[in-house]
Amino acid sequence: MQVATNSGTNLSHTAQGHYGIEVVQDGFVVDGAPKQLGLSTSLADLDGWSSRFPGLVRGVGPAAEAWGTSLVRLVRSDPEVLLVLSSTRLAPSHLSAQTAVAMVRSDSSVPPFNVSVVDTQTSDVAAALLMLVAGEGMRAGAPLPLIAQTLESLAGRLSFVWAAPSLRALSVSGHRAALAHLPTTAEGSEHKPLLGLVHGEIRVMGRITAKAEPFEELVQYAAKVAGRSSKLWIGVGHGGSPQNAIRLEEELRKRLPVEFVYRRVLAPSSYLFMGSGALAVAVAPMDSLPWPPAVPPDFSETRRPVRRARSLMPQ
Repeated sequence: MQVATNSGTNLSHTAQGHYGIEVVQDGFVVDGAPKQLGLSTSLADLDGWSSRFPGLVRGVGPAAEAWGTSLVRLVRSDPEVLLVLSSTRLAPSHLSAQTAVAMVRSDSSVPPFNVSVVDTQTSDVAAALLMLVAGEGMRAGAPLPLIAQTLESLAGRLSFVWAAPSLRALSVSGHRAALAHLPTTAEGSEHKPLLGLVHGEIRVMGRITAKAEPFEELVQYAAKVAGRSSKLWIGVGHGGSPQNAIRLEEELRKRLPVEFVYRRVLAPSSYLFMGSGALAVAVAPMDSLPWPPAVPPDFSETRRPVRRARSLMPQ
């Protein structure tokens, strides 16, 4: 089995190499001009684009041609392929992938193949947890239909929320529709939104008062959605604040039955609408899955401070 995904799933180069997963790069459109993610792209670049072109910066998923190129290469080495996509509600990834599958099937030079296309309904470190399950399935030699079924089951129970420093990032990234769901606050209120992805769409899940610690609110939310699960995989993402991400991880490990943590700086497409200083947590209950994956190696970033202008390409 071969596995491919898009870069919005925030899978590190180390994890990609460990499992042999192919990553098709997302891109951006800035004031109508397409831009590809490059080695020199940084958090500061995204901040600059959003500042100069508010509301005119958006992430775009891979086109059908890009998926098709990867698919042809993969099926020539293995006839079974799993395509795992970040939320198709944020970008039309599913349609592009399905179009690519049809294109490749019509090519008589390509040998027959089986393919499953899975919409994770989420993004970033949450989608990365599903990618790691797919990677473990590939290494274990589990059947393709069983792995796809496991991913779909996990996608339906996984939760992904983040504490946004303000609503500005959400507004300038073009996700204004979610603002209508924000609870009303008094003039001059310093409440910050607690946002999440629900069935692939951004929703306001609550608000954090000025006196509350964002990481504490995230821990409480994680405990709530974890319920009685006895085994959790956790994703922790941050918008340039690794110390806060480490603190959040430590608190989650103290209070919940955490089996595995994947902690990383946010993917570029996520940072675009979460913003600088955002802190995110994904909670995946791993009990009673159709197929139980092994615990992956630790692919979290190092504990060294992450420079704000560092490259956003996976390390």
